[in-house]
Amino acid sequence: MLISEAIQNIKNYCKGEWMGQKIDDSKTRDKILYGNPNQECTGIVTTIYASVDVIRKAHELGANFIIAHEALLWNRGDKQDWLIESQNKTYLEKKKLLDEYNICVWRFHDYIHSGIPYKDGYIDGIFYGLAKVTGWDNAIISDDISGALYLECEPTTVKEIAE
Repeated sequence: MLISEAIQNIKNYCKGEWMGQKIDDSKTRDKILYGNPNQECTGIVTTIYASVDVIRKAHELGANFIIAHEALLWNRGDKQDWLIESQNKTYLEKKKLLDEYNICVWRFHDYIHSGIPYKDGYIDGIFYGLAKVTGWDNAIISDDISGALYLECEPTTVKEIAE
């Protein structure tokens, strides 16, 4: 399967709407941030942020596709001109590794927040993932896809939650 086909399958799995409006692919943050999506996918690594360490680990695992929730370069729109002009070391190291390993990075932000299938509807995929890893997924009572996940939990302290 091509990376571009994997991306389309992932987008199709999501609700693809925000506040009643279909996500506009020309305006979404969900874009190829680097690399060629028209190559065979050898493996996928998911991350919040594609750091140099994540890029190296993807290569070590034989993956050529990184799905990142946040921008590759931590600036609005992932602008690269100023990084090239200033010869930013982090940018140059990332670029070198991505080129050397032939890795494609896709930002998966708006679609996952639009909702993934849950019971007879959709739920924000990021917030559901957080609830799942904390063991709170059985406490979910609703999700209004506007950034709020409602939980009904046993009384506890902030200290107990942190622990």
